[in-house]
Amino acid sequence: MWKNCVNFEDRTTVRGFWMAVLFNNIVAFILTMLMAISDVFVIPCVLYSLTSLIPVIAICIRRLLDLDKSGYWLFFVLAPFGLIPLLVWFCSGSVYEGNRFGTTRFNSNLATYAILSFFSFSFTVITIIFI
Repeated sequence: MWKNCVNFEDRTTVRGFWMAVLFNNIVAFILTMLMAISDVFVIPCVLYSLTSLIPVIAICIRRLLDLDKSGYWLFFVLAPFGLIPLLVWFCSGSVYEGNRFGTTRFNSNLATYAILSFFSFSFTVITIIFI
């Protein structure tokens, strides 16, 4: 996630996307738990949230480009039920043939990363519920 933090043009595979989501949620969860224990961790938590905002948007846009969709589809998150199609797309396999945003050298199999996607999504939901 941090290696291509301002790259809005390449593509990200299912595995790369969900690994970044998992890492980001684990760090956010730890910082939030530390913040609940002591007020000293408020500033690091806020700084991490602000500094990870652009990389999170960038990886979401790169994932949409990997699915042969425009990055503007990310605005779906502003709609009441817009998160549902985005989550379905983020769990979908890459489009290799006829992708107008270029080719990728990775060959990710959706069945291989289904467990990783489910685990990352479940951890995200649990983090949101308990925080």
